Amino acid sequence: MLMILACGNHESYSFEATSGLLTSPYYPSNYMNNLDCTYQISVGESSGGLIVLNFTHVDIESHSSCDYDSVEVSVIEI
Repeated sequence: MLMILACGNHESYSFEATSGLLTSPYYPSNYMNNLDCTYQISVGESSGGLIVLNFTHVDIESHSSCDYDSVEVSVIEI
């Protein structure tokens, strides 16, 4: 599994692992305002192409159109 992580103005970095844990910056404390984080996870055919996401704690600021906080999961087939 290849993971590419980028948060805010920081350079992105990548690593390979069989499993992992993703958290927001400074978790369990609050993260900075206007932070934009992207976590890209990809797997090869040898793993069966399976990714399991388990959200154990999500605390999203309430807004009618999710303008402030959101979690988006997308599937892109290559």
